[in-house]
Amino acid sequence: MPTTSVIVTCKNRLHHLQQTLRWLLRQSDAEIIVVDYGCTQGTAQWIRGNHPGVRVVRVSDDPVFSLARARNIGAAQAQGRMLLFSDADMIIRADMGAWIARNVLENCFYQATIPMHPSMCGTVVCARHDFERTQGYDEAYRGWGWEDTDLYQRFMLAGLRRAPFPIDFLLPIEHDDSERQIGADKGGMPTKEQAMRCGELYTTIKHDLMRMTGLVPEINVRLRIMSEVRDGIAELYASTDPQLQKTINFSWANTRFQPPVTLTQQLIYTLARSLPT
Repeated sequence: MPTTSVIVTCKNRLHHLQQTLRWLLRQSDAEIIVVDYGCTQGTAQWIRGNHPGVRVVRVSDDPVFSLARARNIGAAQAQGRMLLFSDADMIIRADMGAWIARNVLENCFYQATIPMHPSMCGTVVCARHDFERTQGYDEAYRGWGWEDTDLYQRFMLAGLRRAPFPIDFLLPIEHDDSERQIGADKGGMPTKEQAMRCGELYTTIKHDLMRMTGLVPEINVRLRIMSEVRDGIAELYASTDPQLQKTINFSWANTRFQPPVTLTQQLIYTLARSLPT
């Protein structure tokens, strides 16, 4: 079995894969998995015709790209002890596979040394065991942004240590935001700024619930949180009312208390629009 499984996701980024895949295939002691998430450019056919050693996983049941789900699907197919998640537009310039086999430990996750280009933030190395025990990427995220930050925060909550790999391994292909999953038609928020605020607030609420209950909220609860957060952020940004506020609250029964004594706990978040003075 290979030491490392390199997992790359693609939604209509064939032109990027045509530049980056040949570099990925130079990795030692590694398998390459590409998740074709509803591509309409013949991506799977091109890979099989030009790089038959690459494993292709096709997803055809979702019209909107979900990076979190795509990476989880790729990880479920992985055979390596270590996972390297990267993007279709990321060139790995040297033999990172050999570096991983020599240096990477369980109970750590690895990112590029700081300062890093923003496009490098989603490239991460971790042990497959650690990824699975922290439940992988949160599939409540849709569209662009923050699913990687959420994963890293949960890694640290689970006791994993952040460690660096050499930044010289990575070279991102520059492109504009039109190729990112930004906009309602792509399942995301209208702008990068709104997507960042949405991801930040959702993660804050979810982690507060985890600390209060000691449990990771079920996916139906997480989807409800994400829906209310997205609606609240969108309403605040669309309004010019400086007094507008939006309240989000969550209640749950504390199961440690049994009848005739019951305890219900609640978290309340109030969002307010802040206009420049």
